[in-house]
Amino acid sequence: MASISTRISIRWPNTKPHEHTNTLVLTTPKRFFVDLRVMRNAPFNLYWGFAGISHKSASGDVGRWVHTVDSRYDDVVEDSGTFTQLANGDWLERGTMLDFDTGLVGDYEEVWRDTEPEPRAAAVLVLGEHAQRRVGPESDASARGCVVRLGRWCQGVMKVDGKVTAERWVLGVGETEWSRVWKCGEGVMPCMVACVEQRAEEEVLGRRVAGTGGASQIEVRTEIREGDEVELADYKWRVVEKATW
Repeated sequence: MASISTRISIRWPNTKPHEHTNTLVLTTPKRFFVDLRVMRNAPFNLYWGFAGISHKSASGDVGRWVHTVDSRYDDVVEDSGTFTQLANGDWLERGTMLDFDTGLVGDYEEVWRDTEPEPRAAAVLVLGEHAQRRVGPESDASARGCVVRLGRWCQGVMKVDGKVTAERWVLGVGETEWSRVWKCGEGVMPCMVACVEQRAEEEVLGRRVAGTGGASQIEVRTEIREGDEVELADYKWRVVEKATW
């Protein structure tokens, strides 16, 4: 099931629940996800960003997340937690992980609030194991990325040679144009392609759209479908999910 999750608070041992980030997680029907945690007191700073595939137990009370791209780790890592639904409908997640602020591993409690995507539309593009990593004869195994559009939100995170780029886009209620509300890093990701509405695709697809810098371009020849490739800034991203429901 697709979900848009906002973190309400986090609590470590001997601390009170607090929230120092603006954390949003987009999870698609196929369980692709992008999790961006942006510092509230330094809005251009990414506290932590990661993306990959999530797994939930049949009962829904255990979650596991495989990070195929992570701003803090170069290798593929996993984390997990258990869930309990609170009386107000929020979810309490418990688990153990590294506290980046103290450098210590400890138990944590996070409270999450889920909303359903509206409109019910999802698109996912990935760079890495599922895609050709670089256009041309040279390959770049260090290039990984994931862009997820879900409902009125779109997020992406990309890591190339240790350098991280992350973006967050939103389509306001009653608006027709997507707006990028946050970005860090200098890379270019196909958020514009992921955000294209199906009814407007004929107007945008089939032509080249200039990106950041003269060499950065998006080229899509036909309506985006699963398995298609999008060339952008010398990299090829693969569409691994596109759905409406």
